[in-house]
Amino acid sequence: MIVGMLGCGAMANIITSCVAKGDICADLKFFYDRNLEKAEKLASQVYGTVVQDIMTC
Repeated sequence: MIVGMLGCGAMANIITSCVAKGDICADLKFFYDRNLEKAEKLASQVYGTVVQDIMTC
């Protein structure tokens, strides 16, 4: 399942961490947050892509 994160706060951090450890089977591909640094940090954990506009996913 391909998943995108809309917002990279606390819940997204938990989910991304679980996916990175293999506890959740999902393909995290896209990350969006108004704070670009937050999205980049999470995307780097799972080789995801940061998007700057949610309409481009």
